[in-house]
Amino acid sequence: MRLSGYMLCLLFPVLQYLPAQTTLPAGFAQILATEGLNPTCMAYAPGGSIFLAQKDGRVLLFHDGVLHSQPFLTLQVDDYNEKGLNGIAIDPDFENNPWVYLYYTVKGAQHNRISRVMANGDFAVPGSEQVLMDLDPLSGSIHNAGAMVFGPDNLLYIGVGDGAKSDNAQSLNTVLGKILRLESDGSIPADNPFFSLLSGNNRAIYAYGVRNPFSMACDPATGKIYFCDVGAEAWEEVNELTPGANYGWKLYQGASGNPAFTDPKYAYNHNEGCAIVGAAFAFHNNDLVPEQYRGKFFFADYCQGWIRMLDPATGTLSGSFATGIDRPVSLLPTPDGELYYLARAGLGGGSETDNTASTEGTLWRVFWAGEGAPLFTAHPQSVLVAEGESATFQAQAFGTQLITYQWYRNGAAVAGADGPLLSLDNLSPADSGGVVYCIAENTFGADTSQTALTGVSSNKRPVPEILLPLTDMQYRGGDTLHFSGQASDPEEGILPAGRLSWRIDLHHESHTHPALPFTSGTASGEFIVPVVGETSTDVFSGYTSQPAIRRDLKNGLARCAAR
Repeated sequence: MRLSGYMLCLLFPVLQYLPAQTTLPAGFAQILATEGLNPTCMAYAPGGSIFLAQKDGRVLLFHDGVLHSQPFLTLQVDDYNEKGLNGIAIDPDFENNPWVYLYYTVKGAQHNRISRVMANGDFAVPGSEQVLMDLDPLSGSIHNAGAMVFGPDNLLYIGVGDGAKSDNAQSLNTVLGKILRLESDGSIPADNPFFSLLSGNNRAIYAYGVRNPFSMACDPATGKIYFCDVGAEAWEEVNELTPGANYGWKLYQGASGNPAFTDPKYAYNHNEGCAIVGAAFAFHNNDLVPEQYRGKFFFADYCQGWIRMLDPATGTLSGSFATGIDRPVSLLPTPDGELYYLARAGLGGGSETDNTASTEGTLWRVFWAGEGAPLFTAHPQSVLVAEGESATFQAQAFGTQLITYQWYRNGAAVAGADGPLLSLDNLSPADSGGVVYCIAENTFGADTSQTALTGVSSNKRPVPEILLPLTDMQYRGGDTLHFSGQASDPEEGILPAGRLSWRIDLHHESHTHPALPFTSGTASGEFIVPVVGETSTDVFSGYTSQPAIRRDLKNGLARCAAR
């Protein structure tokens, strides 16, 4: 099968990154809480601290609107592809028992681990880690799951993926492909449904037949636990956890109608998304939030970037809550009725040959602002461009619709600049130091954004060129792709290989798989086109980036950047 794509050679430094415009229901607003993350999930502790699990094994602490400069904890993990630090939970009696629970892939061991560490203020107590359970060996680097939540019984529930071997899900001789249930100290409750039938770690099995239960949440009103199971080529599932249940994988996806299996509470097919992530019962304790949002179950799709709501009373979809998020991975409600979400951004993932990567993750706070005058929650940022290039600024305001925008440059209104984006074209050094800002207005009032500066340099960007592969080259899975390139700088001439960087992405349907993450310091290399991990036959032909040099290439998107 041939897959289509483009090879791009990007100019460096890259222009200001503009994320997709996130939309929320009227009356809600969001603010960027922190950025520069490599996130997988998060947990809330009494006192308002948010523990942010990073894929590379760090646990970061966000408190009082500030991301602490030093990690709470750094674990040694294997973070290849979907492996890494994938789960975190807080002891329900944290003020008296300050334990933080973790689910991660042990470095050099090819298995996941459940452990806990003791917190002392902003840091984990050195040497306090207690290993609660080492899970069975993995068959690959995908389907690790890692969801963890404490239930109303103060017991710990853990979602464990099938470890890249689907047969594990239906076997009670392994903990892979299961939902586990443990005491807070790691012991196994004697009332687990298979306790008397099994032995060892397998006694921890509470439910089975799951593929990749990446997210889980407990409803504070009813005590019910929902988990989201990432599907294969067909269905994404929201499941209500019940003891001893068999959720059907790998025999079924979605609703089976077979009484031997427990059907999902809700499922959607891959016309609507490709990977269900995030789980939260939100807005319970905020009477200002309209009733249609309070207590609903919120979940997200990693590929399509939306958050939707499910009515737990009826199991029916209540509607969309947010769109335009750059790879959401985790949702977190707060006791005071707000909702945080993590947007991972960066590279995607999903096959044995992928290696997800990101330093572009962000944490966002969603809150009820009420309907009324606009409120800017994203302000324009200062930019630096080369002479003759364009500078783009972005702002975002929430409030009662219809909101109109007007941009100002050096105090004067910019004609036609009446949207959330402002583009200034063909800039010269004389434009350097210019000040821009935006005013948003509706029938209730107006708000003015913060100001941003326009920087213009007479120094020209280097011009990279892809030499290999040749234009219109086609290849199949399993072939070796050879790439090479060079870059010429107007001031310095041909640049050395140490100043070149490469990246390759594979495109399928509406999502991408990382093939080669940004690799610096070389003018050439090779990449073996993967033959596993992608089930879709529907592909698309890439995208363009300006300014850029584009070359057609089958099955991928490659980038060469020069600095």
